[in-house]
Amino acid sequence: TASKKAIESARIKAADIGLVICCSYSGDYLFPPLACKIQHALNAERAGAFDLSAGSAGFGIALEIGAERLRSELGLQHILVVASAVQSPFLDKSNPQTAVLFGDGASAAVLSFVPKGFGLLGTEMFSNGGAFEAIRLRAGGSSFPPKEINKEEGSQYLEMDGLAVGKQYLKYVPVMIERILKKTGLTLADIDLFLFHQANL
Repeated sequence: TASKKAIESARIKAADIGLVICCSYSGDYLFPPLACKIQHALNAERAGAFDLSAGSAGFGIALEIGAERLRSELGLQHILVVASAVQSPFLDKSNPQTAVLFGDGASAAVLSFVPKGFGLLGTEMFSNGGAFEAIRLRAGGSSFPPKEINKEEGSQYLEMDGLAVGKQYLKYVPVMIERILKKTGLTLADIDLFLFHQANL
């Protein structure tokens, strides 16, 4: 539904889509990619399709990759970027750290060429592998294959160390803002609106 609305809003046809990028860790299966299912459902028969897994940062990273593909691949005109999260099956309803923060939803955007000075002006990416265990879903991964899952230990549920995640946010988001402003030649006064992915004030 989100993809169809995005295509309609872009005033193009599904057949015009040259690439589908889907960011999700909760696809129907471990593989094939959920993007392939979306491509088929839309009848976007000429579109390539792949998934990427980058957690909450997935949509932003997919936008960056999509923009780079538009710049580098001759003939590519429109890219569909989809973010999908079906997290309710992985929630322990008795755990307030996660049960009240995560849900199900999807969003989609069509990337196309725009006049100079518009569109994606710059991007900045940062990862801290030291926080690898701060938010996780262990069951189904190669370290916790289905046949070895012990449901009593809770590995089938999304787990989060809220304090550790919050520290990452407070420490690195201001740094990222400074980096992207410098890269684009903008100042804080030039920005009309900041949109943050964060569950609290």
